[in-house]
Amino acid sequence: MSTHAKETVKRQFKRFTSNNLNIVLLAIAVFVPIIYEGLRFLPVEETMNPHTFPATFTIVLQDLLGTEGPIAQFAAYYYVVPHLMITALLGPLFFFSKNRPPWVYMSVGIIIFIIDSIIYIIYPVAPPIRVEGPEVVPIRIEYFPWSEKTITAHYSAIPSGHIFISSIGVLISIIERWKKMAALYVANTIIMTIVIVYTGDHYLIDAILSVIFVVAIYKLVWYIAKKKGFTDHSSLYEGA
Repeated sequence: MSTHAKETVKRQFKRFTSNNLNIVLLAIAVFVPIIYEGLRFLPVEETMNPHTFPATFTIVLQDLLGTEGPIAQFAAYYYVVPHLMITALLGPLFFFSKNRPPWVYMSVGIIIFIIDSIIYIIYPVAPPIRVEGPEVVPIRIEYFPWSEKTITAHYSAIPSGHIFISSIGVLISIIERWKKMAALYVANTIIMTIVIVYTGDHYLIDAILSVIFVVAIYKLVWYIAKKKGFTDHSSLYEGA
């Protein structure tokens, strides 16, 4: 690492740690997914009677693109591999953000995780591949069965974790004016939306609601931050 890069990281670390909210939200951001993963060890789904929606768009895409061959295989692996990379990349985006305090972005993800968990308990929704019937082919499971191990909640279609995480990347990149990063996250959001609907892991409405959640919650968080005076960049980013 060059001297300039080291100085940049040190300066950004100082900026990040100068705001206690960043530290608190970072700790919560680490533990919330761990707690969420704990749901897989609870017998909550045994007594669930999940809701379903028409799988119209999934059926149309599977009829149009087919359920075998390179497209199906690509979709099965894209569901997992790029998602993990895109998720991991959010960490540096939080860390290097300047136009908003990092805690603002982290709070959006945390709140959506909480909403996701609440919806899962009070209004579970089974995605197309969890519904019995021959209409939808479980492409991802057939081509990449190991990916089932990455699924914590089988009846948590709303919202889509893949789309809301990618949408947070879009949000940060646009606000921070990182054009190349914004292009990456926008492209991933579009491709991933097609993938999750095509594989039957989500309904189209799940993806749409995920984007709406991200935008709405960000606006609410930023509005509260401004009302409470938690946006003093001169003190947060002294020496920038």
